Amino acid sequence: MTVVAVMLVACAPPEGTPTGDRSCPVGYHADPDRIGHCLLDAGATLGPPTPEILSADCAEARQQPRLETECTSIYDGDLVLLEDADLEGFCDSWDCVSGGIMLGGVENPEGPDVYADDITSLEPLSCLVATRFLLITRLSQIDTISLPALRFTGGGLSVVLNPGVRTLSAPALKWISGDLSLQGNLALDSLDLPALRRVNEFFLAIGNPSLPPSEAWAVRDGMCPSGVGAATTIADNGQD
Repeated sequence: MTVVAVMLVACAPPEGTPTGDRSCPVGYHADPDRIGHCLLDAGATLGPPTPEILSADCAEARQQPRLETECTSIYDGDLVLLEDADLEGFCDSWDCVSGGIMLGGVENPEGPDVYADDITSLEPLSCLVATRFLLITRLSQIDTISLPALRFTGGGLSVVLNPGVRTLSAPALKWISGDLSLQGNLALDSLDLPALRRVNEFFLAIGNPSLPPSEAWAVRDGMCPSGVGAATTIADNGQD
């Protein structure tokens, strides 16, 4: 007996967007189903997309990068960066971190909307190529998160609760092994992630009131077919 399997790829458009306004990747039915999911063609086989479907760029993106081959000098452990002094001199010694980076401020006891971070520039991290995970939170004194050399994260990339940040720019970033989480950034209105091809877990852009949905969808649509390992949620953001 032959069993034909149908694979669901969670790529539902934002609430209120007609499904007919979006198309599915090559190898899937042209239009999403009534709940916004893209269905693999009935005759397709399960497993990695065929070379005919994948561009050379996407074929390369199927191979997870490794610190050992991408980095020149690796900091061993986690980094907690709360003020400018914590960032100074990083590029003099390293370009990667074997553990995670937690970057930003902490809640101030005076109230939930008051932040105590002392970071005014991310320029000292301009050489950063990779880290296991990267959490950027509660930055109130900068308007641009710029990481020009960042190529991949071994876990998630989380940009959350940054009241003043307007732009996230990581033009070389290609691979995120965990979630991409953009949540609760009040001023965020621009995403510069042109090289991103793979997010192994969830693609989340939620509760960013200044972010046009088209900015988040442009990043998602620029990724490879089946480039999100779990699901895509783009909701409760701003207006186009």
